[in-house]
Amino acid sequence: AKWALPSLALVLLASIAAWPEISHLINQNRAALREMARLRVESGNMENAVYRGLDAHNHLYMITARTTHQEGPDRVNLVDPVADIQLSGNSWAHIKADRGVYMQHEQTLDLDDHVVLYRDDGTLMNGPSADLDLKQGVVASRDWVHAEGPFGTEDAQGYFMDQHAGLLEFTGPGQTVRNDDFGPAASSVAAQKRP
Repeated sequence: AKWALPSLALVLLASIAAWPEISHLINQNRAALREMARLRVESGNMENAVYRGLDAHNHLYMITARTTHQEGPDRVNLVDPVADIQLSGNSWAHIKADRGVYMQHEQTLDLDDHVVLYRDDGTLMNGPSADLDLKQGVVASRDWVHAEGPFGTEDAQGYFMDQHAGLLEFTGPGQTVRNDDFGPAASSVAAQKRP
């Protein structure tokens, strides 16, 4: 009793002195728990996501997006996706859209809503959709496209582009205006055809 009563008194005095700090910590944790309960947490969402990979020719590609939502083990829905693709000969292509779906294992990217493709050779293409096979370096679309570049302008029903073969084909009916259609050779031919 000689040691127990003073020890008990010391413990009580220490708890009275520490009580305001303990109360503050308890209330702070309650506020944090209330705030977390108000937030709706969704798994699989990410902001400013970056995906990197290599194609069949060991060229780098990178996909970034403002926000992503993982749906299953393979599919990723993208908002404001941008794809940067390294091509043969140190050239590159930059493709962006409003929405996209990236299939990670297949290495495909399907873009929708205001798709803009720019290649470093000066080719710029606009259309509503595009499908990319990142592994093979192929971009294709069955929707209308407006293209401008060193060749001139093209409005077509679709296109197929093999990045590594350097092939760009426009499909379906369309209108082509080549830059050399209005050059000196075209003027002299037009002058020769006049009666």
